[in-house]
Amino acid sequence: ETSTPIPTIPVQVIPPPTVAGGKLATTTGGVRFTLTSGATVIVGPGTEVELTQLPSGDTARRTLLTLLKGRVLIAVTLAPGDSFRVQSPTQQAGEVVGSVMGVDYDPATGIFRVDCLEGRCRLGHISDAGLTDTLDLTGGQGARQTSNFPPGLADDARYDYWYALGADVLPTPTPSPTPDRQ
Repeated sequence: ETSTPIPTIPVQVIPPPTVAGGKLATTTGGVRFTLTSGATVIVGPGTEVELTQLPSGDTARRTLLTLLKGRVLIAVTLAPGDSFRVQSPTQQAGEVVGSVMGVDYDPATGIFRVDCLEGRCRLGHISDAGLTDTLDLTGGQGARQTSNFPPGLADDARYDYWYALGADVLPTPTPSPTPDRQ
């Protein structure tokens, strides 16, 4: 019995963007950069992302990326007051509370999906009151939503989907019984 190796996506390391408002677009490969906050961002192939807000200075470091299409993988350790959010143009948002999150958005279907690969994440809609209709996810859970609806039920995170893009930032899977999962 032979196992098929998981293909990896070629990812180019680039200098961290320092000015908010710019866009990154990839075609066949991905790009990877580390922000001043220490967050690693890996942008998948065929992806367009806008750098809406980048961390700056010693104040609370807020990062906001607008995912126009495609997928991004985020690995981050947040200090108190820091935030890292990925949003769609239709006000859907995923927030990594601690650790590793993958976000996938398809503008043709309006489906926005968050895979919480380690730690804690949140999925919801952006409103004047902040993040609403939220669903809290823990490592190993994922969920999706469309623009006018609250998030669906949590299911299993798609580790295989993200592995080809950034295996080095994903947790090493350790099979263990999880009687508390439903």
